Formats: sequence, C-alpha cells, structure tokens
Amino acid sequence: EIMASLTALLIFSTISVVFASTNFPRDSPNQDQAPPCLQKVTQGLCLAYFERFFYNATAKTCQEFVYGGCQGNQNNFPTFDACMTTCKDTKNEGEEAEAAESAAVENTCSLPKQPGICYAHFERFYFNGKKCESFIYGGCMGNKNNFETIEECKKACIKENNQVQVAASSVQSDEKQNQA
Repeated sequence: EIMASLTALLIFSTISVVFASTNFPRDSPNQDQAPPCLQKVTQGLCLAYFERFFYNATAKTCQEFVYGGCQGNQNNFPTFDACMTTCKDTKNEGEEAEAAESAAVENTCSLPKQPGICYAHFERFYFNGKKCESFIYGGCMGNKNNFETIEECKKACIKENNQVQVAASSVQSDEKQNQA
C-alpha cells in the first residue's frame, strides 16, 4: 500500500511539473482582458512551487509570489528584470489623481504589517511604529512596509539621530531610549 501511494504521488508530481513547465497559455477562460501589468496576481490552481514575479500597479514595482504552475494570468514573469522591463511604464486610469492623494496620506513606515494573501514563507521586516521587527511574508499583495533586511528597514524608517521617520512625529526609537 505504501509503495502504491508513493508511486501515485510520484506520478502526480511529475505530471504537475511537466504541465507547469510547458508553455500553455496561462490565462484562465474568464480572465479579465486588462493589460497584463494591471491584472491581479493569480497563484493558479495547481500545487507546484515556482517563485515568480508580478507587477503590483499600486506599489509601482514587481514583487515576488509563488505560482502553482497552471491557470494563472499574464501578470507572471520569471524574473524581476523581465517584469520591470515589461511593466515599468504602466499607468492606471486616473493614476495622477490617485498618486496625489496617496502621496499625501501614505508613509511607508506608518503602514501596518501586511503578510499578503499568498502562502510562501519569506522572512521580512516591517516598522511597527517604534522599531523594525521580523514577520513572515506570503509572497504577494503586501504593502511598502516590507523590507528584505533589518538594515533596509532601519535605513528607511529611523533617522540618523534615532528619531522615527513617520509623518509629523518626534517619537524616539528604542535605541535612543535605551541609551538614557
């Protein structure tokens, strides 16, 4: 029985990998006909694990996600560079008004921790209002308060004099308080 289960698992895995690596169209039948870079990220229905990149039009950059291997869409690129080359000049409708409003409201370091909706497991760092902390990022649909290293987080969110960089804030970081 164990051998039969292992054989079935091996066959399923092989079929998934072959199917996922074949260049079948990734569009699902009812996929929105939006330009590729404006389509929502789609993991697909299969259970393979491919680290890919999608263009996040809100963040205006490409982000990593896990593609399951089938039934995705065209916002799915093998590398960050391929994604950025294709999508760097993409503009949303009404982007100018949205950008002006967004710039006035959004401050990267003030955004909440956002693990995203995908199921990958990437250790990242976010600023919690006082200090940089680690969290697990799922691989897609997070926000800009998401840094690959604690150093990047500190550089973006803590000024040279150890003051927190949030809009109109003079909150001192934990490091400054610990020195007293």
